[in-house]
Amino acid sequence: MNEGKIGVQVSARNNTGGNRNKGQENRRGEMLDVAARIFSHQGYAGTSIRDIAREVGVQPSSLYYFFKSKEDLFVAVYEKGVNEIVNAVTKATTKAGTPWARLERAATGHLEALLARDDYNTLVASIVPRGSTDFDRRLVQNRDDYEKLFVDLIADLPLPPRTDRRLLRLTMLGALNGVVNWYRPGGASPASIARKIVKMFRLQLDPDAGS
Repeated sequence: MNEGKIGVQVSARNNTGGNRNKGQENRRGEMLDVAARIFSHQGYAGTSIRDIAREVGVQPSSLYYFFKSKEDLFVAVYEKGVNEIVNAVTKATTKAGTPWARLERAATGHLEALLARDDYNTLVASIVPRGSTDFDRRLVQNRDDYEKLFVDLIADLPLPPRTDRRLLRLTMLGALNGVVNWYRPGGASPASIARKIVKMFRLQLDPDAGS
């Protein structure tokens, strides 16, 4: 009988801890969502911890419980935005196919994620880290982890000898990222634009592409 009561008490304590952790996760997620919205509209320099805390409805000290600094908070937002794009590209490239077909699907997933007008993706698209400061280097690490997907995809392409694959990757991603600056809903779909961008590169590199 006593053992049963002890078991119930232990279970109750475990549930309380689980609920507390869940609550902390939810609060942290709320903070990230608000930070993403404000950072994407006001930029890093134009945003303060107080701005974000006020919008969340907490004291600044509550944010510092989860994030050591504004820089840490921004990096967490940027990382989540990159992860959203990673998930979109990974999902788009799970199907088998030719290397060019997989690259086309990856470009489509990439562009659809960027044009979703999500605060996180908007932030990622607007930031071009250079790696000149410790802050930038933290952002660059996230970006490089993502671009590794395209390194592998382009490595699989049947390209002419001496093709600069790194330059191809950077130029193609630059073209895809640049769509954010001129895209307007109601025109060509993100998928159509992505396919055409990949095709322009392929026509120059694959003699059989137009046949």
